[in-house]
Amino acid sequence: APYILNSYNKVAILENSNITTECVVDAYPKANIIWFGPFGQRLNVFSKEYIINSTVISSRLELPTSYALTPGLYRCVATNMFGQHEFSIQFQRPSF
Repeated sequence: APYILNSYNKVAILENSNITTECVVDAYPKANIIWFGPFGQRLNVFSKEYIINSTVISSRLELPTSYALTPGLYRCVATNMFGQHEFSIQFQRPSF
């Protein structure tokens, strides 16, 4: 089954800034990676995949500034023929 290698689970979001985070997945065969927003909406139109080696890929999510107004739980879901692994990242406004 795919395994997500991420170590952090929170991202600070600032108004008027793009939001970038990534999901690093180790899987053979290659996993299909889908990003979901806090309301369950698919966000893959904003993601790009990068091959790190024969089994590890990175899916980078780059959201436009309008998403800085939408804090919440964003999910990366990796699936292949052997199973699924999911990782949640909390997008939150920094507290000053």
